[in-house]
Order: sequence, then C-alpha cells, then structure tokens
Amino acid sequence: YKVTIKLKELSEYEKKEQIYLMNTLEDISHQLKTPLTALMVTNDILKNPQLTKKERLDFLNKETKELEKMEWLITTLLKYSKIDSGSVKFKKEKVKPQELIRNILDTLSIALELKNIDIELDNLDFTLICDKNWTKEALTNIIKNAVEHLEFAGKISITGENNPLYQALIITDNGPGIKKEDIKNIFKRFYTTNHTKNSVGIGLNMAKLIIERQKGKIEVESEVGKYTTFKVMFMKKDNY
Repeated sequence: YKVTIKLKELSEYEKKEQIYLMNTLEDISHQLKTPLTALMVTNDILKNPQLTKKERLDFLNKETKELEKMEWLITTLLKYSKIDSGSVKFKKEKVKPQELIRNILDTLSIALELKNIDIELDNLDFTLICDKNWTKEALTNIIKNAVEHLEFAGKISITGENNPLYQALIITDNGPGIKKEDIKNIFKRFYTTNHTKNSVGIGLNMAKLIIERQKGKIEVESEVGKYTTFKVMFMKKDNY
C-alpha cells in the first residue's frame, strides 16, 4: 500500500514537472520570437546590394542590439532555472549595504548619467546577513527597474533599516508610480507595464525569487504620479 501511494505521488510530481517545463519552454520561445523575427528581417535587408555603407552599418548595429538582448534573456533564464529548481545554495555572508549599493550603482552609472538621476543614500552603515552575489542581482534588478521608469532628472533614494526584527533596504523613486491593479502582477514572470521600452518583465520576478529563497520578503507601495517604494527585508531570526 505504501509503495502504491509513493508511486502515485511520484507520478503526480512528474506530471507537475512536465507541465512546468512545457510552460517554461513556451515562455522562452515566446520571448525569443521577437528578437529572432527582427534579426531575420534585418538579415534579408542586408542582402540588398543597393545599401549604402552607412545604411549597412545601421542595420548591423540593430542586429547587435537584438543579439545582446537574446544573450541577456538566455543568461537570465538560466539563472532563474537554477534558483527555481533549488540547485542554488544561498550563502550567509556578512555584507556591508553601503559597499553593495555603491557597487550596483557603478554598474548602472551610464544609465544614471544619461538620465541625470540623483541618488540619495542614508543609514546604510550596518552589516547585512545574506548571499552577496545573489542579493546584488536582486537589488540591481529593482534599481534598474526604477531607472527605466524614471524621466530625466529623477531621483532614487536608498535607505537602510536595522531593527530587532529585521534588516531592510528601502528603494524609492519619484517616477510615474504603479497603478493598484498592476501592483499585484508586477512580480509575475514576463509581466511588464513598460511596453514602450520593450521590457521583458523578468527582473522583478527574479528579484522576488532570490529574496524569498533567503527567507526574505519584498513589499511594494506606490502612488500614481508620485512615487514607488520597494522594501527588501531579511528577518533576523533566520540569520542568527
């Protein structure tokens, strides 16, 4: 009887895994379809012998951008799959939030400079217990999302919080905000409100997965036309 029950459970688990794999492959193929179509169209145009040197270079630059997008998407999905499958073992490291945030801002420096975005840092002088590299990945996705939605000369403030219950990093921007009906969906994979910028919609989903796998939590608060705040929390009882 026990063997029969165990076999039934394994069968149900395999069915769930097959459905998950099928849905994942559908998601990946859907996301790759757009850049692939763009590459095929551009490639056909490049076959035209009448193109000038400048036109040919313009189309080659467009192809490069599409290839970079595909490379980023595939790399990100591979990271996502590793985390989602449980094969990633998150470390408990002592991390200085100020150094971590500075490092992230350095990687986003060009985008911040182009948009002339003002950065304010406050109360980051404490030790955070987390996996340094994966937490950096999560926070980069959140800050990058804020940068993408901000207009020229916007502002992002990053504040630390260290109390007896938890440690947190609070990221607030003065961008367009998020509608109430969108807040419940922003962490869904491939969901995006930024259609005009050809956003893929996987960064926030991955950020949530990374933080929750470390027994952390992300909260979002927003008001349309005023601000959006992401609060990333790590509970102390899980770290000490």
